[in-house]
Order: sequence, then structure tokens, then C-alpha cells
Amino acid sequence: MLTFKFLHIITMFGAVTLLVGSMVFLDLVARARDIVTYRRMDAIVQRTDMVGLGLFLAGIVFGVLTALMGGFDLTASWLILSYVLVVALVIEGVVISLPWYGRIRQAASGEDDAAAAAVERMMRTPRHLASGGDPAQIDRATELMRSLDSTAPSVHLRAHPPAVDGHQRWRRCPGRASPPAGRAAHRHRRCRAHRPTPDDVFLTLTGRKVENADAAQGGTAVEASPA
Repeated sequence: MLTFKFLHIITMFGAVTLLVGSMVFLDLVARARDIVTYRRMDAIVQRTDMVGLGLFLAGIVFGVLTALMGGFDLTASWLILSYVLVVALVIEGVVISLPWYGRIRQAASGEDDAAAAAVERMMRTPRHLASGGDPAQIDRATELMRSLDSTAPSVHLRAHPPAVDGHQRWRRCPGRASPPAGRAAHRHRRCRAHRPTPDDVFLTLTGRKVENADAAQGGTAVEASPA
């Protein structure tokens, strides 16, 4: 029974992480008006959602097996409540979330500028709130990601400040020396001349070097993984 209980818990946590997390990241990218990145993210989400759905169904099966092998009363009030919640989640997903995100996907397939505006507009409608998208939650998620260590080997936060004469302006943190050379350079942290808002924060889940090069105009910001 303990094995099935563990599998039930871990699969349900995995399902919620993938299904809810995908909506959070899609909303975050959409609010940044980066329609190209949104399309790529949406293609990834369509695959991760299938994995999340599989985990959700597996979690239900493991939950039933746990109840049967543990001798639980299947008519207990807390179990009946869980049945109702599962059915409600399935209905919400089929009736509200899936059709709505399908409409957003269709809007994102248009011309880049028009598609970006249409997607951002749809993100702020009451219908989107009903499907689980909450701008306040997205803002809190953005702040959480911003608090991550931007020098971690695989997770980087970067912001896109307003361009000046075609260049993005950056500056070093006051009182800090130049970054060390070589492999230790990725550990050097700098501050930006422009403080990013939740709308212009971009999360890069790669191990590649991230830099904005214009040393002559205001320095270089480097948030890079070790080679």
C-alpha cells in the first residue's frame, strides 16, 4: 500500500506541476509580447500537457489502488469530495481550458505584431481568468523567478531594457571590480541600468551564454554558464 500511496502522491504532484506550470509560463511569455517565443513554448507545452495528463490518470489509478489495498471506506466523505474535485477538474479542462487555449493558439498563428497584441489582449479577459490565468499570480511567479540565482549553470534571468540608438544599455554594479577572466567569469553578477518589470523578464532554460554586447556604449552584461 505504501508503494501505491507514494506513486499516487508523486504522480499527482507531477501532473499539477506540468499542467499548471505550462499555463504560467505561457502567460508569462505572452505578456512579454514575444510571439515567436510564445509559439515555440506552446509547441513544448502541447507535449508536456500530454505527459501531465498521463500522470494525472496514473495518479487516479494509484489512488484507487491505495484505497482498496489500505481498506479505506470508498464512501467516506473525504473520498467522495475527492471524486467530485477530480470530475470538476476534468470538466473544467475539457469545457473551458482546452478550447480557450486553442483559440489563443489560433490567434498566435497570425502576423507577428497583430498576433502578439491579440494574444496579450486575450490574456487579460475574464474568460482567461476562468481558465486559470491570473495576472496577479503571473506577477508573483515572475518575482519568484527573478529571485533565483541568475548565475546558476542551467537557469538564467535576463531583461531587455529599452534600446538607445539601436543598442541596449547596461551598467556595472557600483563599487564592483571587473569580472574575473576564464571559467570564473560566469559567477560575476552585475546590476542593470534599467530595472526590469514583470513584462520584460525572460527566463532562459538553457546552458548557453547570455550576453548583451555594447561595451563602448555602457558595458557588457554577461550571465553565462561555464564552458
